Amino acid sequence: HMAVIGYLNAMVTVYDDSGHSYAIDEPESWRQYLRSSWKDEWTQALVKEVEMLEELNTWVRVPAAWAKGHVVHRVMELFKAKTTEGQKLDRRKCRLVVCGSTFEQGRDYLESFSSGASFGAIRTIGCLVKQRGWVEFAWDVSNAFPHEKIERKIFMQLPRGPFPWNQPGAPPEVALLIQNLYGTPPAPRTFTDGLHSHHCAGGFRSSVVERTCYSREDEHDNSVVVACYVDEGFGGASCMDIALWYKAHLEKKYKITWRWRWGQALGFGVEAEEGKPLAFTSNKYILQLVDQHLAGETKPNRNSASRQSIMKLSAVELPEIGSPEDVAMQGMQELARSLNGGLGHLSRGRPDITFDHAIIAQGTGRPSHEHYAHMKEVLRYAWATEDFKIEYPGTVCKTYRCDPSPYAEPIRPYDEKVNYDLYVIGDSGMADPMTKNSKSMGGHAVMFMGGPLEWKAYRHHVHVPDSTSNETLVASRLSLRAIHYNSLLRSLGEPRELPTPLFTDNDGTWFTSRNAMSPTRQGYIINHVRLYQETEASEEIKTFQVDGTLNFTDALTKWLDATTRRIHYLFFMGRPQEARALWLASSKFKSWKPKKLVPVPMPTVEINEDAVAELAAAQKAEIAVKKAAQSSEAETSES
Repeated sequence: HMAVIGYLNAMVTVYDDSGHSYAIDEPESWRQYLRSSWKDEWTQALVKEVEMLEELNTWVRVPAAWAKGHVVHRVMELFKAKTTEGQKLDRRKCRLVVCGSTFEQGRDYLESFSSGASFGAIRTIGCLVKQRGWVEFAWDVSNAFPHEKIERKIFMQLPRGPFPWNQPGAPPEVALLIQNLYGTPPAPRTFTDGLHSHHCAGGFRSSVVERTCYSREDEHDNSVVVACYVDEGFGGASCMDIALWYKAHLEKKYKITWRWRWGQALGFGVEAEEGKPLAFTSNKYILQLVDQHLAGETKPNRNSASRQSIMKLSAVELPEIGSPEDVAMQGMQELARSLNGGLGHLSRGRPDITFDHAIIAQGTGRPSHEHYAHMKEVLRYAWATEDFKIEYPGTVCKTYRCDPSPYAEPIRPYDEKVNYDLYVIGDSGMADPMTKNSKSMGGHAVMFMGGPLEWKAYRHHVHVPDSTSNETLVASRLSLRAIHYNSLLRSLGEPRELPTPLFTDNDGTWFTSRNAMSPTRQGYIINHVRLYQETEASEEIKTFQVDGTLNFTDALTKWLDATTRRIHYLFFMGRPQEARALWLASSKFKSWKPKKLVPVPMPTVEINEDAVAELAAAQKAEIAVKKAAQSSEAETSES
């Protein structure tokens, strides 16, 4: 029986309380819904969705003749089995959407862009709420988009199912949309604008750098902060009264689902238990990707994922466009692009796959079989290491302590004088001259309260001739991130102690931050670092140098051995003490010596100030005589 269901419908693997897996169906089409053995349960979800939309006055039924000259857009029913963090079945859900592929910009809508809080901003608010001991909360708006009016006249088909319309003998009807619906391109933008206006009307102020992050203080110094991502919100309040006030403020306009703990955020699990560090997990999202792309496989061994060959992907030769080989690859390429997007989102919570994804993503325009195979291997690795958890202890955690250097800047290791509540650190890797189409890599991390707010691995698309130029480009990009998070923290009521430390392991970058002309071969990148120099001059940041061996963003820019990667990733996981213990026990530590700059001795010369003054006067008189002679020659020539 289950084999038949698997043939007709898409199957989803879920787990019971004892951890055993079983399969349920998830119809991918109307035909699969009609043939489903769980049709009654899916019908209940469909009816609930349509009743909710009618309650919100999303559409009005009108004669089909009214739509003459207009496109009547197709309606689709999407069925989804919602699961918990442990991939347990929560409920069956149906979402009614308009088929967006029939919409044309300019005819049906004008703009569709929408902004949401970045994952770094969400983590920032989580850290602040945890550190301050505030009441945490999360919410999402039920059927969010229909709360805002649609901008243009849009007609669509009426939903299919057990509904009392289009009766035999009655004139045909269609739906005239009054409110936005899922699938209409401008729906996220109009909803975000409406939610923004509702917050501003309640006395909230919006962050300049993160428009959908809000904060508010009342006359009794009670505060509330929240980050919104379209129809979801994650925040905290200084007391229960202000949290309940905020809940009531949202319910004035929206029907919301309110939770007194975060639990999940953008597909990632959130743990905020009392007495334990704030932590983000990714198990649920990994299992969803596994169910889509590795169906039928068993969990791999932790050591089975060796991905060093990923460095050679840029040299893979592709068949000619339009050739039989190219046509045969198109089905695989759709799956590869889908998995690439999933890994891109997963890398927001797993820094240990960020480097891999940055290289693979370069080939997603026309992915090869090798690209898809490596994507699956990265997913297998993430599945095998599902215990990866990013923690935020809430205390300032120093990284490695180096021996103090006897020399002046730029050799400045991590020390007691640096403010570690927020710091940024970056690194770069040069292109491999032996690999075709290889490019230089850059990577950085923003650290806050012992854990990372964001991390990034990326390829430079300009030719970088030397490591100093490469590191300086990374630092210039990193200085912008420091400004971004300083501004965000100020808007959330967190006082900033400037300057923010920026760490690099390159001498030339330190000099460039203070004097653009000091590196003679960097003229072509100076325009990229003007803001970097300005932030250094205005003391928004202060550049320090750390030994390259101890720069944990090294793992974002080059392939490293397993032990070194583990040490660096422990920093990203918010566990510097474990990283230090591994470092002290490693073979590299036994032969490691802190990097030192050997100063060039300057000869001491005694200068007679009176003699200098006499020489200056003589040179000045000589210049005056030359000018007088030139002026006399010019007068003679004119006459």
